Amino acid sequence: VKKWSSILEIIFWKLSDPQLKNQNSSRLLKWRQIYAPTNPLKVWVTVGQPQLSKIISQLEDILGVKLLSRSAKGVIPTPEGLKLYDFAKKLIEEANKAELNIKSSGMQYKGIIRIGTYDSIARYFFPEFLMYLESTNPDLEIYLQTGRSQKNLKDLKLKKIDIAVVVLPKNKMMGFDYKAIYKDSFGLYKSPHLKESSEQRLIYFDYAENDISVSMQKFKFKNSFNCDSLETVKSLTEQGLGVGLLPHRVAKEAAVMRRLEPHYHPKIKSNSFDEHNIVLCHQLQLESPMKDFVIKELERFLTIWVAT
Repeated sequence: VKKWSSILEIIFWKLSDPQLKNQNSSRLLKWRQIYAPTNPLKVWVTVGQPQLSKIISQLEDILGVKLLSRSAKGVIPTPEGLKLYDFAKKLIEEANKAELNIKSSGMQYKGIIRIGTYDSIARYFFPEFLMYLESTNPDLEIYLQTGRSQKNLKDLKLKKIDIAVVVLPKNKMMGFDYKAIYKDSFGLYKSPHLKESSEQRLIYFDYAENDISVSMQKFKFKNSFNCDSLETVKSLTEQGLGVGLLPHRVAKEAAVMRRLEPHYHPKIKSNSFDEHNIVLCHQLQLESPMKDFVIKELERFLTIWVAT
């Protein structure tokens, strides 16, 4: 009972006084952050190593199990650590949904909103966001289109869509009101079961249209699969058909679940390159409070989604 009372204390971290987030109630959040990194073998938290070790030690004492183990590949989560990761992920997502629903109570808008984005974020982010809008504003009609970022930006300029969530190369400017939600970069990934005969095959999605410089010449692979989406790249890579070139966020969950692992190419010093921004953009002048509301909710929801 004492052990699980500590876990129950953690559950309410999101709804408690903000100062508590720096105390015991933040331990589970920090554990979630530790194993949701850009590179799964690196720690993605802003705390120092002594504090990080203390947080992990506290969690291990509460649960009575080891959460981390060291191997030739570095520090990796144990099976119990992966279970805690999955629990923390669901917990934080539910707390965030509760906060959003409470804050949005009483707001009702009616009209049509057209949103453009690309396939990966449409799959991982938009289902939950669209269900949230339907539950809080049932009279809103949402139209969603997916496609390459250049196409969505062109449609935004022509006012065929109202809002776009797109990939924008680092430091590139454009004539819209926009906010960078998060930064990502590419890395090489492989299945733990990849055969040596498939290590010379690159599986990639051609980003030339978006000016992200990915080329066969950089990696010196003998052959390749050129796919039409990142999801196809990820799926084929998980099945061990070659080395996949993926944004770290797209590969993150599969890497945490050990379906993928970083592939360190002898020609490349770092497995992080071609940095880019994921941005939320719209016309400089908003036409209605309804659109302003959707943009603010989309920005808030994206920010929470990135954090979890």
